[in-house]
Amino acid sequence: MKGYFIVKMQGGSPMLGELKYKGYLFIGTQTINKVQWGAYKISGTAEQLAAIAASPNVFQLAPSKESLAELVTSKELTDTSVFLSAKSVPIKVTATKEDMVNEVFKAFHEKFDMAGCDVVGEAEDEEGYVAVEKPPVEEKPVEDVKSAEVK
Repeated sequence: MKGYFIVKMQGGSPMLGELKYKGYLFIGTQTINKVQWGAYKISGTAEQLAAIAASPNVFQLAPSKESLAELVTSKELTDTSVFLSAKSVPIKVTATKEDMVNEVFKAFHEKFDMAGCDVVGEAEDEEGYVAVEKPPVEEKPVEDVKSAEVK
């Protein structure tokens, strides 16, 4: 699953602490109320994305790719407008969550394009996908420098 979030950030990375996720796509950054925030598309399980949404460092725009077709409620519109008070976001109550994500993410990066936005390497969306685990890397012993002879 993939969700759409605004997250406090540091150096381009979302400040999610010990929260688990599969990957993320960084869209762009804005300073909101003197705090650096980033727009992210984050990939993870439903449980991981729910935990991320509950974090105090996170504002959730859409919980999943599947939710993008849903209409934005007046409460979601109000919450988003209040959160983005430093930035004017022109969305209407009748807009879908996809419209809202597009408008908000364009405020973070003017060239944002939903069609081209994806978390690279996340194959869980492909039907019949089975993860293949990589074999462990064999570590070679490090030569003891003290015991090496000097020639």
